[in-house]
Amino acid sequence: PFKTAADEFVKANLLYQPGAILQNGSMVLGTLLGGAVILDKEGRLLQKIDMTAGLLDNSVLCVYPDRAGALWLGLGNGIARVETGATLTLYDARRGLSGNVYRIHRHQGILYAAGNVGVFYLDAPTSAFKPVTGIANLSLGFLSAGEQLLAATVDGVYRIQQERAFPVRLSAQKDFESNVLCRSRIDSTRVFVGLFNGLASLRFSQGHWLEEGKLPNLQEEVRTIVSLENGGLWLGTSAQGVLRVTFDYNASEHLFVQSARVQRFGTAHGLPEGGAAVWEIAGTPYFISPNGVFRFDAQNNRFIADSTFQIVSSLGSVDAFTLRQDNRGRVWVCFGREPAMGTPRPDGSYQWLQAPFVRFADEVIQTIYPENDGVVWFGSAYGAIRYDSRQPPDYAENYTTLIRRVIVGRDSVVYVGGHETQNRQPLAASITYNDNAVRFEFAAPTFAQEERNQYQTFLENFDQAWAPWSAEHVKEYTNLPPGEYRFRVKAKNSHGHESAAAEFAFAVLPPWYRTWWAYAGYALLLGMLIFAADRLQRRRLLRKERARAHLREVELRAESAEALAKAESERKKNIELLSEMGKQITASLDSDIIFHKLYEHVNQLADATIFGVGIYHPEQRQIEYRLALAKGKRYAPYTRDTRNKNQFPVWCIEHRQPVFINDVQQEYQRYIAEFKDPQRILEDGSRPETPQSLIYLPLVSQERVLGIITIQSFQKNAYTPFHLNLMQNLAAYTSIALDNADAYRRLDATLQHLKATQQQLVTQEKLASLGALTAGIAHEIKNPLNFVNNFASLLVELAEELRDELAPEQHALSAEKRAALDEILASVQQNSQKIVEHGKRADSIVRSMLQLSRGKAGEREPADINALLDEALNLTYHGLRARDTSFNIRIEKQYDDAIGKIEVVPQDLQRVFLNLINNGCYAVHQKKLTGAGNFSPTISLQTRLLGDHVEIRIRDNGNGIPPDIREKIFNPFFTTKPTGQGTGLGLSISYDIIVQEHKGEIKVET
Repeated sequence: PFKTAADEFVKANLLYQPGAILQNGSMVLGTLLGGAVILDKEGRLLQKIDMTAGLLDNSVLCVYPDRAGALWLGLGNGIARVETGATLTLYDARRGLSGNVYRIHRHQGILYAAGNVGVFYLDAPTSAFKPVTGIANLSLGFLSAGEQLLAATVDGVYRIQQERAFPVRLSAQKDFESNVLCRSRIDSTRVFVGLFNGLASLRFSQGHWLEEGKLPNLQEEVRTIVSLENGGLWLGTSAQGVLRVTFDYNASEHLFVQSARVQRFGTAHGLPEGGAAVWEIAGTPYFISPNGVFRFDAQNNRFIADSTFQIVSSLGSVDAFTLRQDNRGRVWVCFGREPAMGTPRPDGSYQWLQAPFVRFADEVIQTIYPENDGVVWFGSAYGAIRYDSRQPPDYAENYTTLIRRVIVGRDSVVYVGGHETQNRQPLAASITYNDNAVRFEFAAPTFAQEERNQYQTFLENFDQAWAPWSAEHVKEYTNLPPGEYRFRVKAKNSHGHESAAAEFAFAVLPPWYRTWWAYAGYALLLGMLIFAADRLQRRRLLRKERARAHLREVELRAESAEALAKAESERKKNIELLSEMGKQITASLDSDIIFHKLYEHVNQLADATIFGVGIYHPEQRQIEYRLALAKGKRYAPYTRDTRNKNQFPVWCIEHRQPVFINDVQQEYQRYIAEFKDPQRILEDGSRPETPQSLIYLPLVSQERVLGIITIQSFQKNAYTPFHLNLMQNLAAYTSIALDNADAYRRLDATLQHLKATQQQLVTQEKLASLGALTAGIAHEIKNPLNFVNNFASLLVELAEELRDELAPEQHALSAEKRAALDEILASVQQNSQKIVEHGKRADSIVRSMLQLSRGKAGEREPADINALLDEALNLTYHGLRARDTSFNIRIEKQYDDAIGKIEVVPQDLQRVFLNLINNGCYAVHQKKLTGAGNFSPTISLQTRLLGDHVEIRIRDNGNGIPPDIREKIFNPFFTTKPTGQGTGLGLSISYDIIVQEHKGEIKVET
């Protein structure tokens, strides 16, 4: 026993169990109330392990050091594993450091950490972080400026002295929110401050920090700064690329902030879009973006990609990019995750190390701070991580994968981990065939991020190769065949180090029916069966020889009867098939459907590589091929001229006889004098081969030839008289179907004509009734409307007379009363004039309604359309000239004399012509009045005979009709003319006369 630094602690917390000795000679003592302590050989306290260090409970009941140097503690409510000699130490909220850590810095022996809740310092006696008084907001940077430590925060810049902070330049209304601090290389008293909205300069003079101002032409958020030897700066921004700043200095090296020159670099200079961070390694600035690392090529004024430090993945945030060099020349890299350390090689490259940082590789690392003594600090989202690079662990330490349990069948355990042979191989096992499903459970005693351990398995005599690495610690095999097996499993820890393979040998026994004595029984039984079969076969041969002659006779009779029955069946089948085809073909009244049904059925009876159906038009001397195909592809539509006699279908129609050929080149002269394949083109542009065999059949109904049907083949001798007979039957059915379809078409046309006539009569009756009603309403409105118009006109005159009567008396009135009296008289006159104006428009509408009601459905009679149109033109022109002598237009006429007389209602049709011509004249006259230069008003009239209908075009060169009102012009009472100049009924009446009464069409083009 000797005195130690933990004596009082041990007494107060009740020592339990004698403790343990670690590999380095240190002692571990566990207590019931205060956790455990580690003492060195001299009794000095090295480490205290309790709930603040991460234990679940302070009651330590037992202590056990393992061969890897870790310490296992049995607690009152669980088990804990402590890495006593670990190179990594976590400082989080349990040690006073809460929230994100953005920057770490040591100043005058004290370690400081800047986070989102302020600045903390590491208290050496307690190994815990404590807050710096005076800063309680987001802090993002440090800078040692001589004896002073400056901190950049969102509240401004502070000076930290020991455990307290004092403001240097506070942010007023967010004008000095600070991100980063950088000291000038040519003036150690000057510090540049990267702000959320620009860049500022502070200068230390005579014991005080003086603000030199902000750069006026720089508003980007500056995140990182590198000072250059010439006094310039490289600035990394959050989202606007990279900036370079140069200053003008005087003889005393005082910079002029207002004269700063800013160069902005972005995508045009080789950088990707977005922000970038700038760091300096060995005097060279490196620019880091989410898309890679770049260097600046001053000669070409461009950025070029540099893969030297591109060895870790990028998180994508500029805030988390770190590239720092320690005093040994090693480079520490982290672009958000997966930090790495690079040791320089003689050739200028780096040897990279990532194994020590695998345990927090998936965490977001905000900053890296390497110290001169080899300790490196990492700032993360949950605190700070301390890494001691002076004690690198052995990541290649060997370990053994353990097979913990083997289960066969449903739940039979044949092996439990720990029972091993002297050579550390598990015992072998034999498994019955009924239990040929095996489950292996295994584990690896490596605890550095054990959740990332992976396993690889291989079953000899079953698997072809090792299975892929997997985090599963269980492997199952089912339905294993009988045989001997050896299961092997190995592990790989988070550092990528593989263990030695563990093995388990076992055998699956065969079922009883596959044992040696079962096979012996099978052989004996087979011999007996062979002997019995031989005796039986001899007797059967004798019986067969006697029956063979009789059997042959019976077979000959049966073959003869079968041939007769087959022929009869084929004949009956063909008859039934033709009957069914005839029903389907004659069931349709559509010729196209008939042709397609015919094509479908023909392919069931014969080789119809080429198939066609032609309709005969004797009046046009043509055969129209409505359907023609070759190998399923349609021919482009075509016709044959029957005046050309050297055609098989023409011969077939004229003679009303079939054309039957099995070799075209040898037999065509029986029908035509000269044969030439027309080589017609299919719809896809290809040309078919020349047919060698063909059949043409006429389609005849009631002594009238309707058309032809043909099938053709590219093979010679493709058809027989049997095929000809089948096709003749199909042709008869097709003729009947076509005749029925033609009769139905004529009947349907007659029915549609009757329906149209009935609808026209109903419409005329409705129009007559509507006209009577309209006339009654118009007559009732006419008289009151006349009174309104007359009295309104009289009121205008009375107001003028009153003004004249009051004129001599106005001198006796005051100026105000005279003005009021004049205003009243003016209002009376104006309102009366408006009543007259709108009354005239209403009267015009009533007259139009009376005109519409008088227009009863007249009798159709032959009329000269050209004469009616010309008469309407003259009436309109002279009527407009009578109202306005300035009216004058140019008239163009183009009448088709071939029209002659057609049956119309002349008075209604002339009303349409008058309305349309009047509208056109009004449009061109209005355009002329607007002073449209050398505009010549023109009205064009044209008639054309187009087959069974007449087209009448009335065109003017006015301003046209806007698209938004084009669809409304035929609506009743819709007009674009000023009030009093149109009723809006003219085009509506014209539409009804043309469309409803004459079944024509009226269209507008503009």
